[in-house]
Amino acid sequence: MTTHSRLATLLLAASTLTLAATISPACAQDSAGRSIIVISGQDDGGEVVFDSMSFDGDGMGGIMIDGPGGIGDFIGGAMGGGIGISRFDLDQFDRILRFSPEQTDAAKTIYEGFVTAAKATQDELKKKSATIREAAKENEDKDVFKQLFPVMKEMRDEKEKADAAFISDYKALATNDQLARWDKVEMYRRRGKSMRGFGPLGVTGERLDLISVVQAMSLPGPVRAKADDVLDAWERDVDVKLTQRADAQKKQREAMREATKAGDFSGMMKFEAQNAEMGIALRDLNKAYAQRLVAVVPDEYASKLDLQIRKATYPQIYRERYAGKALSAAMAANDLTAPQSKQVAALQASYATDSDRLCKRAEELALKAEDEMRQKQLTENQAGAADGGGMMIERSFSTSADEADPQQEQSRKDRRDLEDRTVASLHNILTTAQIEKLPARPGASADNPNAIIRDGGPQIKMIAPGR
Repeated sequence: MTTHSRLATLLLAASTLTLAATISPACAQDSAGRSIIVISGQDDGGEVVFDSMSFDGDGMGGIMIDGPGGIGDFIGGAMGGGIGISRFDLDQFDRILRFSPEQTDAAKTIYEGFVTAAKATQDELKKKSATIREAAKENEDKDVFKQLFPVMKEMRDEKEKADAAFISDYKALATNDQLARWDKVEMYRRRGKSMRGFGPLGVTGERLDLISVVQAMSLPGPVRAKADDVLDAWERDVDVKLTQRADAQKKQREAMREATKAGDFSGMMKFEAQNAEMGIALRDLNKAYAQRLVAVVPDEYASKLDLQIRKATYPQIYRERYAGKALSAAMAANDLTAPQSKQVAALQASYATDSDRLCKRAEELALKAEDEMRQKQLTENQAGAADGGGMMIERSFSTSADEADPQQEQSRKDRRDLEDRTVASLHNILTTAQIEKLPARPGASADNPNAIIRDGGPQIKMIAPGR
């Protein structure tokens, strides 16, 4: 591995995910209250990029972070406190059932009571795990996983009991008409559980939630009605596939745990291969319904909807970059002359067109690279399992010249050129005083205000709630 590589290596062994990274990960929560690990660096354009993995302790049962001593702390997921239903989930339940303000207030009161009680139970169990981990650190005992399995299982069992009890009390608040929509709540729960479950060979697009995308757009009533017809069909078709996958995973997981205890990792490789196949099927289903959704709405909403779907599928590719931020700031300024406003608007439109073209090209390359990497990892892991080894998953943040794919390199170069060209053009339009009011460019300094970090060192980025 070269010094310019930023590689996060995930080791999946003995039914536990262990993160052994060349750079330290950070832990945070997303807007749904789910735990996420984030590892980030800077791309060749100086923009901060990151890879995030969300999990809730389902499936493989938790994530450990390797520290200096080799044995780190469990974070989030099965080792977290509270119950398995987040406040975000509760809001979605209320929305689906169309609760009144009074019902919503009552539900929140019940929820907070359950969270407090469940957290106390989880805290006691975490003390048990802490005792085991400390003993493992002192003795450098790598067999700590076996000792932690019963504690992890007890945590999951307690969380499931709390979830079931809360759901029972929550349903008691609903009217008969509202309960007629309860199947949608259950589909939402199954969908959320599957989409936040971490899979090291996950497929981009398999977790796309079209309902969330449309919900965020606030479409007019008649337009939303047309979209809802497609969304209802998508929701049920996705639910069938997710249920099938959950059943298959449950059966495989039990068999795999027994096998890995004996040092046999071949079942693990089969598990991930089949999971990848099911992920691809979900991705294709989501893509087909996304196309139907865009086709059914009026033209004036179609392009915006298509863009939002792409952003939800490829958030890294469609993230707002510096040139876009600078253009928006310039357009919002109140000291532009009429000619300047016209020039900046034209530059902004041109940038949007060129950026969209580059993003779509990056999508194609990302999908190709992901499929190739997945196949490579499956092949190598099968060979490793045959030798009794573990399972290594590599996620590369950037590569050196000798490792880079020529098409990917050209794509990044085209993006850098567009960013630099656009910023230079904007500066040519504005006065020095107006330029100084623009957002600071990454890597810029007083000596070189236009500089941009081309290959910065690894960084850790925390994602705040509400991302």
